[in-house]
Amino acid sequence: MHKGNEPINYGNFFEFLMTMTGVEVDISRDYTAVLQGIEMESAGTFALTFIGGDPNENTIFFDRATGSTEEESASERRWRGKLTRAYFSFTDGARVLALEGVRSGITANLLEKYFRKVSSDSFGRISVEISPLTSPSFIEEIEQFERIRLASIEVGRPNYGFNDLENALFSTADASDAQSASLSAKAPRGESLNKNEGIVDVIKETVETPNPSVRNVVIEGRKPGASRDQRVTLEKHQERTDISINESQSAAQQTESIFEQMRRAVTNVLSRRTQTRSE
Repeated sequence: MHKGNEPINYGNFFEFLMTMTGVEVDISRDYTAVLQGIEMESAGTFALTFIGGDPNENTIFFDRATGSTEEESASERRWRGKLTRAYFSFTDGARVLALEGVRSGITANLLEKYFRKVSSDSFGRISVEISPLTSPSFIEEIEQFERIRLASIEVGRPNYGFNDLENALFSTADASDAQSASLSAKAPRGESLNKNEGIVDVIKETVETPNPSVRNVVIEGRKPGASRDQRVTLEKHQERTDISINESQSAAQQTESIFEQMRRAVTNVLSRRTQTRSE
């Protein structure tokens, strides 16, 4: 989150959010979000519960006994929403958000819009970008390539700026005072890019950091035994954790369980990325 090129003070931002529980925020024509609850577990760590949905959408109930349906209209008093939990941790060197993936729930894109809109009166116009973290499987797949024909990477401005990481891409973006930056390279026909230096090394180093802000990466090349080139992007290589839910529990009990699983997942991600960067 930035205002211009300056990072927002996250402590102040989340302190402000704690005053916004129960406030309905229209973040699109047919989607409203409400911060139902926010708890500071420790300095820099917050657990948030959102409700989202279309306040004007009617609810259809199916009666199993009769096979009939019954429609309930939304009203001024209440509307149908979907719970989404989010767990946020920030330190001097990293920002990690665990966001529950729920059908009709709040997505990363909707959460960006919510943060921008809910804070506009107090913080002015800010930019918010939630970038997916690359899973270890991405590096593993890059290593499988026998020949890399093309490599490209696009990054947004990290939380503290492009001086977060010292490589050619970030150094150039920092000197340019850029909001985003990209780097691309293509090998001569029938040849391969260097798989251990240059742009491929920049990509590996960037995606493994605790604070990468990577928008997308593309690798094209040939794997051993393959008859044609393959294309790999971040779409199938994002950090994900399966969370188990006991459907017999109440929503409050499920929320407590989900936050505990998110807490472990965030701790593991931060530990692995910090260790990788120090090696």
